Amino acid sequence: MHRVLASVLVALAVWGGASAQELPVLHLKVSVLNADRQSIPVARHALLISENPATAAPRRVVTSAEGTAQIRLQPGNYTVESDGPFVLDGRSYEWVQSLNVVAGRDTTLALTADAAGGAVKADVRSEAATASTAPGATRDLRESILSTWQASAFELWTPLARAAGLLADDRGLVATSLRAIGGATSVEVQVSQAVKVTGAVIVADASRDVAVVRVHPSAVDGIRPVPLDCDAAVPAPVDRDRYAIDVPLFGPKDISASLEVSAGAAGGPVFAGDGRVVGLTSPTGQGDGRGRADVRVVARESVCEALASALLKLDASAPPVATRLPVESTRRLPRAPADPVAARAFGFAPYQLSSSDFDILFVTPAVLAAAEGRRGWTGGRPDEQNRLRLARDFEDWSEYVETAPPVLFVRVSPRLVEGFWMKVARGAASVQGAQIPPIKRMRPGFSRMRLLCGDHEVTPIHPFRIQTRVTETDAIEEGFYAFDPGAIGPDCATVSIVLSSVKDPSKTETRTVDPVVVRRIWEDFASVRATSDKR
Repeated sequence: MHRVLASVLVALAVWGGASAQELPVLHLKVSVLNADRQSIPVARHALLISENPATAAPRRVVTSAEGTAQIRLQPGNYTVESDGPFVLDGRSYEWVQSLNVVAGRDTTLALTADAAGGAVKADVRSEAATASTAPGATRDLRESILSTWQASAFELWTPLARAAGLLADDRGLVATSLRAIGGATSVEVQVSQAVKVTGAVIVADASRDVAVVRVHPSAVDGIRPVPLDCDAAVPAPVDRDRYAIDVPLFGPKDISASLEVSAGAAGGPVFAGDGRVVGLTSPTGQGDGRGRADVRVVARESVCEALASALLKLDASAPPVATRLPVESTRRLPRAPADPVAARAFGFAPYQLSSSDFDILFVTPAVLAAAEGRRGWTGGRPDEQNRLRLARDFEDWSEYVETAPPVLFVRVSPRLVEGFWMKVARGAASVQGAQIPPIKRMRPGFSRMRLLCGDHEVTPIHPFRIQTRVTETDAIEEGFYAFDPGAIGPDCATVSIVLSSVKDPSKTETRTVDPVVVRRIWEDFASVRATSDKR
């Protein structure tokens, strides 16, 4: 009896150990060939996975932006099939494939349109037939446009605005809305999450609301330009459907069918219901208060005319350098909830220094948390209220500060000072018994800042500006530079800031940062470095 019981226990233990092992993974990769015979991933394509014989409802997976998906399955025989067709260049693709999942090893299934390759057969039908029979045809058209052209839609940055753009020519020409980038002559062009380069605005056509930005051709090598077909007579689309590629802030690219994109994402390409390019988006100045903005369409013909002007200028000068600019880290740290008690005890003064013309504030995650904890607080001296403003109110860059990974901000604001003759007038008035409060004026506006670690100049992730309106007609402009959190630290022999004003940009003033302040900034980012080390 004991031997039987022992045998049963051993069998249960073996069975339990086997069941505790991780199930094998089925790796899926879906791709097709575009008109240029280049392989492109099929993003957001839904696949149904059914066990043979069927014992339960099919399991559904959706491919990523890279056209991949994975799922753990019990060993057995399965059928993988499309939940709906995928449409590209007027053709529709659907896949049905059976395979075996074997215990103890992962399985990879590549779904392609190459029927001769034997990997899978694609059911290829005309787009018109698909549109009339498949209820998900509109969805698949949108996903087809996104997967084909999302790599050709870029994020653009100026000191005052964020926008989007489209690769219009493989010689390094990027088209965007002039209204979206304003009067900037230099633009940071973020080709991908890891690649950002300097771009020069070589055409700014206000009448057509089109700007053309030039980058070094090597920065866009291998990326397919959006087909504007400027040399062809293209008939107008017969339908009114319009699909705009959206480039959200720190989020995956998406496609909108409502001519509404993320705030700061105007300038990207727009497609018709037949997949042809019809133009690019331009801001209307209207938003919904939820981070979305209405846009209008700048016609393809206007973009082509601006592009023709840009092509005439290519030989007149060299392209901008191909040097890559710093980008934000992909690391994210959860933000601790604001603590009003800790915020009241927090000292902002150690993060601040001044020059003759400017107040300088280093904004770290600790500073942001303390400022948030004091939101609604109205006490304290005027200088304390000003520090809170500098650490909490960022005007058009508020969303960036809220959603960005941990970065070090350096904010440079013109000082408020009282002029000599105003002091004399207040003194004379006080002799007569009248008390006039100090009336201060702004020092000259901000022009440029350089951050030095020893003798090395640190390149900012973004050299932002903040425009704060002080009257209906006047505004002050502040520097708001974003740096990598490891830009300055104890390893720097000295840390210094070189400043210049708009009154005399050639005249600079250098301030050395106290090593105690540098150490405090360094310690504020300790958790960021710890997360990086673990990776």
